[in-house]
Amino acid sequence: MNRTADEKPSPETLKTMREGHRPGTHWAAFQAHALDSADLHALRFLLVGQGCTFATPPERYPDTQFGSGWKYILIGKVNLETGQIEAGETVSTQFSEGGQ
Repeated sequence: MNRTADEKPSPETLKTMREGHRPGTHWAAFQAHALDSADLHALRFLLVGQGCTFATPPERYPDTQFGSGWKYILIGKVNLETGQIEAGETVSTQFSEGGQ
């Protein structure tokens, strides 16, 4: 999936992600793609991997009590060193290769 904007986590979010990172896990990045949504292009992040609810990232963000997960599509994973969202040839291949 292509990103629709050059977004990345805020410095505060990136700090929280670095603190929550554990070996064998990665932060998956999801972006809102619903054209009728005020949240268009907004980002959400999900820790996936060993010991997490999701071993690999789902194609869409998990649903919440607000029912809004459906509009967030997987766009890549967060590089914890640079803060950039990296999207490889396919997102599933990218996660299976390991790394941050």
